[in-house]
Amino acid sequence: MDYQSIKQRLQDIGILIATITTIATGLTAIWNLYLFAQSQVTKIDNENRVNLSSYGSYGTYLQKYRDEIQPAISIILNQDIYRQILLDKDNNELVRLDDEACKNLIIEKTKSHTGIELFGSPTYKKFRDVHNFYETLAFSLKNKVINFEIVFDLFTYPAYWDLQDKNWYLLDNSDEWLQADFAVLRAMRECIGNNYFGIDRPLKDFSDNIDQLAYNYLYFRLKYKFKNDCHEQDKASDICPLLAKRIQDFETNMNGNEEWKRLY
Repeated sequence: MDYQSIKQRLQDIGILIATITTIATGLTAIWNLYLFAQSQVTKIDNENRVNLSSYGSYGTYLQKYRDEIQPAISIILNQDIYRQILLDKDNNELVRLDDEACKNLIIEKTKSHTGIELFGSPTYKKFRDVHNFYETLAFSLKNKVINFEIVFDLFTYPAYWDLQDKNWYLLDNSDEWLQADFAVLRAMRECIGNNYFGIDRPLKDFSDNIDQLAYNYLYFRLKYKFKNDCHEQDKASDICPLLAKRIQDFETNMNGNEEWKRLY
C-alpha cells in the first residue's frame, strides 16, 4: 500500500472517529437532558403531592400530632358525648356501633339524617380532627410523600390487636382478623360511612385511606413482633409459625385488587 493510500485511510479513520465522538456526545447530551426532564417531573409531582396534603414535612406532622391529635384522642376517650356512643356499658371497652345504635344516633343528632351532617357537626369536632389527620397522613403515604417506616416510629395508630391470642391467628376471614380489639376511630367511621348520604345510603370509599393505614400498621406490628419474639430458640412455639403465616398473608395480598389492602 503506497503512502497516499495509507494517508487517505488514516484520514477516513479520523473522520469516522470524529463522527462517532460527535454522535456519542450528542447522545450523552440527549440522555442528560432526559434525566433532567425526569428529575423536574419528579420534583413537580412531589411538590404537587405535598401541596395536596395539609402538611409539608415530618416536622409539621409531628407538631400537629403532639399539640392537637393526642389531646383530641384523650378527649374522645373521656368526654361523655363520645363515651355514650363508643363504649359498651357492661365492660367499658371501645366496641363497634351496632346498626340500630348507629341509625338512632344519626336520627337523633342530625336534621338531615345523614352521616355527612354528623361528620361536620361541631359536637364531634375532635373526632373529625383526629379522623382528618390520619386520613391526610394515609394520603401522603399512599402518594409516596413520606416514608412509612419513619411514620410508624413517630406516630401511634389508635387501635390495638391482641397479637398474644392464639385464636386471633386462626381466624380465616381477613374481615374478622382485621377488626381491632380496641379502635378509637372505627365505630364512628363505619357509622358515618354506611349512612353518609342518608340511612343505608353509604359512601363506600369513606375512610379507605385510613383502612389502608390501619392495615399497614398491623402488618408492621406483626413484623416487629416476629423479629422481637421469634428468635431461633422460640420459633417452635405455637404463636411463631402462625405469626409467620399471617405476615405471609399480608405480603401475598400486597398487590391485590383491593387497594386499601396494599402495602406502602
